Formats: sequence, C-alpha cells, structure tokens
Amino acid sequence: MSDDRMRELVNICLNHFIENGLDSSTRSLSSALKLQNAGLYYYFDSKDDAVLACAEAAAIRLEETLLAPALKDLGNPDIMFKRLQSRADEMTPTMRFLVSVCVNDKYK
Repeated sequence: MSDDRMRELVNICLNHFIENGLDSSTRSLSSALKLQNAGLYYYFDSKDDAVLACAEAAAIRLEETLLAPALKDLGNPDIMFKRLQSRADEMTPTMRFLVSVCVNDKYK
C-alpha cells in the first residue's frame, strides 16, 4: 500500500475519532473508511494501532497548523498571537482528541 493511501486512511480515522471520540467502534471506523465491518483490520493490526497512528497524525497537524506558522511570525508578536489564537480555535477538536489519547491509561 502506498504512503499516500495510508495517510488518507489515517486522516479519515482521525476525523472520525475527532467527531465521535475514542469509543468509536471498529464497525463505525470501517464504515467511515467505506469498508466492510472488520475492514479496519486489513490496514491496522488493532483499533489501538489506528488510535496511535491518528495521534501521530494529530500531532503533525498541530505542528503544521500552529507551530510552523508561528515560527514565521516571531518577528511580529502581535500578529503571531492573533494568528495562533484563530488557528488554535480551529484546531481545538484535534487538540481534544490528542489530549484524550495522552490521558488514557491504555495509551501511556
């Protein structure tokens, strides 16, 4: 499977987790991926593997959306903070997902 396809699948799962939480069933994840009921297992060894792949993707999204642009604005702190605030508002659901993984004993 290509890296692009795997990224696409992880992004679909991540968006599903963001909308529905960590308690999403493998059936609902498979459905989001447009696969049969246990289709998730074709691409991931377990739901936990999918969660961890999604947590990594969430961290990358946050880095690309919040941190990297903020570094470009370091010369103008007022603009940097305004942009960070609007981007942070946009990224709140992704941050919530990442926090839910980080505080879950299962993923420590």
